[in-house]
Amino acid sequence: MAFNGVLHSVKKDSKLKGALFAAASDALGVEVLTCVDAAFAEDPAIDEVGLVFGPPLVAENPAEELEATATRHRAIARASVVLHEHKLGLAFAALPALYSAARSAFRRNLCAGAEADAVALRATRSMLLVNADCYVAWARRKRALLAEGGGDASNTAAAAERELDFTTLVLTQHPKSMETWAHREWALQRALSESAESARRALDPSSSDDSSSRSSSSTTATARRALRLLQRELRVCAKACTDYPRNYYAWTHRLRVCRRLAHGAHKLVAHLTSNELAWSEHWLRSHVSDHAGVTHRQSVVRLCCAAARRARGGGDGSNDKTAAARLLARERRVTLELLGAYPGHEAMWEHRRFVIAAIVERCDGAVAIAAAVAEDAALDGAMAERATDLMPSERRAQRVQRQHAASYRLWRAALERRARERT
Repeated sequence: MAFNGVLHSVKKDSKLKGALFAAASDALGVEVLTCVDAAFAEDPAIDEVGLVFGPPLVAENPAEELEATATRHRAIARASVVLHEHKLGLAFAALPALYSAARSAFRRNLCAGAEADAVALRATRSMLLVNADCYVAWARRKRALLAEGGGDASNTAAAAERELDFTTLVLTQHPKSMETWAHREWALQRALSESAESARRALDPSSSDDSSSRSSSSTTATARRALRLLQRELRVCAKACTDYPRNYYAWTHRLRVCRRLAHGAHKLVAHLTSNELAWSEHWLRSHVSDHAGVTHRQSVVRLCCAAARRARGGGDGSNDKTAAARLLARERRVTLELLGAYPGHEAMWEHRRFVIAAIVERCDGAVAIAAAVAEDAALDGAMAERATDLMPSERRAQRVQRQHAASYRLWRAALERRARERT
């Protein structure tokens, strides 16, 4: 009985201690949330968020927390939030308290209304900086932003553009967050909605001459704005893909942006053809093992071929094949150069398969396969010459290169056999 009494006392003390810690954490979280909101009010142009590591913020002795005053919590909260040159630092130890306080504020403002939407936007901002995959918070932000737009395309586009800035900030801390990239795609669609609405008004045959001229100038301005937004999306994706390899969601978002460019005006198509292919080639030279980047380049090549065919308006198709042949011939030379410079990477061999198959499909199959055979023979000869004087690490790369080359030759033989059967 005495033992049971002691055990009950220990459990009671543990519960009391946990309750004290929870109360102290809640009070501290409210202060940290207030400091975060103040930091964004002081500097709306914050463009990066990071974590600051330090000692625990709550004292280990519950008695000390009982004696803690609001002034002490406020001082700890101010030390937990650092703002310097548009960079926001959050103390790692303060994240649980911050998230708990933000979530409580979020739950208290689930109803509709301008005031509730404003509080929910501030609360979800802190929640998503800590946990970017909280889809309920993203959904609440969508509802608040649509209410802020009030059904007007211009207001909705302005609110969506500010949301793009916020998702850029979240991606600096959570670059592979699926929910963040999905929300960014939604915000981009809303930000571009004004451009689509202006184009619709410009094409309206019922408009007068004066209104048509005004609509034409407005359409030009919104087209420039749309191009600026898409170029910024490319920069954000480039940073995410470069800093964090095999970032599937970033590559998917970049491909969506490229598709929008490819289906735009002729100048946008030219931008895609010249800039995106050049950027992708430069990126591949320093990321030769990233299959996601190689797959993106293949998709861009397909888009360029389709855009060239659409820009020429069809016809007999000879011009399309000529443009596609030039593009694919250059791509074949690029893959051959990369295979020789960076041996042993499967992604490059997969890309060469794509290029050869595309040339066979769009051009003369027999000529394309003959050219590929000659180039592969030259590559094999270069590999044999280099094999005599290699470091141990280079020998391993050459051994892997020969394995990939053997698999590629079997695939090429099967492709040649199918091409003969079709003819």
